[in-house]
Amino acid sequence: MRKFIDGTDYQYVINEKDTNSVHIKLLTGEYKDTMFKFGKVSIEEKDGNAYLQFDFDVLYSPVKKVAKSLEFRDYIGDLLTNIMISKLDLDEEDLYDE
Repeated sequence: MRKFIDGTDYQYVINEKDTNSVHIKLLTGEYKDTMFKFGKVSIEEKDGNAYLQFDFDVLYSPVKKVAKSLEFRDYIGDLLTNIMISKLDLDEEDLYDE
């Protein structure tokens, strides 16, 4: 799995016209300057393994046909996993700060 750093590899973008979601802009790598947003995210269990399922919309990309690319889906899947893990780490630290 790739490692992503907030503010270095990606950044959150708030769109005043779309207040129900946060957009993500990729800052490095082969998809640099691509902007997208995640839709529904879920974790499904199959045969004792957990699988991350998600929808996404590409809002802009200099890369042609990126929205249909399995490589891009894997790339942003790794990003989503990084975001979720970092959020869990922060929440766990908050639990023990009291």
